[in-house]
Amino acid sequence: MTNVPLQWDVRSGAGVLWKASMSAPGHNSPIVWGDRVFLSGGDNTSRAVFCFHAGKGDLLWQRAPDLPPPPGSQEWKVPESAGMACPTMVADGHRAYAIFANGDLAAFDFAGKKVWAKNLGLPDNQ
Repeated sequence: MTNVPLQWDVRSGAGVLWKASMSAPGHNSPIVWGDRVFLSGGDNTSRAVFCFHAGKGDLLWQRAPDLPPPPGSQEWKVPESAGMACPTMVADGHRAYAIFANGDLAAFDFAGKKVWAKNLGLPDNQ
């Protein structure tokens, strides 16, 4: 990759190629693979994975894990400073993986198809 800005300013737009708003908050870092940028976001009612075009900033797809609450699950409390989508996602060139504070773990292929999803149960995490 060439011509990568070493400095940028969000307010003035200097060095910023594109910006996008998301419908769900996430306190994680974007990951880039090829021409894709992945982020996750969520709140107590919904969780989602977002895929943007790295060069243009277009939203290519947005998908949810779509898992029912696990049997006997309880209401979870997540600090606002962390949020439901705090962990940074990972990718392997074929799939992007996201985990959320309620234990939802999901894999999506780069075209946005959900490959699998599972709830691991509420993490014992402070």
